[in-house]
Amino acid sequence: EKGKIETLGKGILKIGESPPKASAIVVVDDSLTMYMDLAGMVDYAKELKKLAKEKGKLESTISSLETKMSKPDYEEKVKQEIKSKNTEALEANKAKLDNVVSAIKNFEEMQAAEKK
Repeated sequence: EKGKIETLGKGILKIGESPPKASAIVVVDDSLTMYMDLAGMVDYAKELKKLAKEKGKLESTISSLETKMSKPDYEEKVKQEIKSKNTEALEANKAKLDNVVSAIKNFEEMQAAEKK
């Protein structure tokens, strides 16, 4: 198995060895983490633009839900089922936003590393 995995990439890192700076990280399980060297393979500007657009949509959705949920009569007038759905949607969108912000940071770091 080791030989098969090794032939898909550029080799295997030794313990303590740093992966390439422009690497994507995939955690396979608790004993295997893959680093994919993306140098020269990604259009960072294009990906960052897509992520920024997604971030804007998520921020707008979150703001809309928070506004709706903070109205003075929300608790009394809105059915519990709808309140639960709104709460779940708010939490899900906040989690997505955290992931998008993290992805933006990662792409910016990879872009900077590739320029070096």
